[in-house]
Amino acid sequence: MGRSTATAAIAVVLLAVAGCGGDDDGDTTAARTTPPPAPPSSQAVPAPSPEEAARTQALEVYRQWRALQLAVDAGDPLDEATVSRLSTGRAAELIRQIAVDTAKDRITTHGPDGALTPTATVALAPPVPTVTIVDCIDISRRYVTKADGSPYTPPPQSPRYRKTFTLTQTTGLWQVSDMRSERDRTC
Repeated sequence: MGRSTATAAIAVVLLAVAGCGGDDDGDTTAARTTPPPAPPSSQAVPAPSPEEAARTQALEVYRQWRALQLAVDAGDPLDEATVSRLSTGRAAELIRQIAVDTAKDRITTHGPDGALTPTATVALAPPVPTVTIVDCIDISRRYVTKADGSPYTPPPQSPRYRKTFTLTQTTGLWQVSDMRSERDRTC
């Protein structure tokens, strides 16, 4: 068999093989390798309970509140819109007083706050839905400075103490309404 005959024979075989892979509707190979579509899910993800939804929302407000408090401690100007959105009652009064004292005394606190480890207790009964959050406040890595940047030594206190925050829902939004430091209770 000559060279041109061998080349022609190979070309015929290649064309025959290529022809076998056509778009034949009876091709079962594709059906076997394609997984069947998943049946529609009859189990929807359940909505959170009212207590779980309240806990989640209140913890988010609490985290925002702690960020606001740290900013005020560092001497940042008080954002009244944020205070009004996140707090009411005694808590709003306290954060405003902290801002006034920080500006007047020109003593600021810096450094990272310890990890937040809040636990939340939910009470949705009327007349006012309430979430109580207890957290361990860790100030062990924070430091206090005077206006000139020199260190300031605050009165001695535990580097870790328990603090209770009360959040209420009176206008449809969760707000911090009270906070109590328990500096004699370490955590």
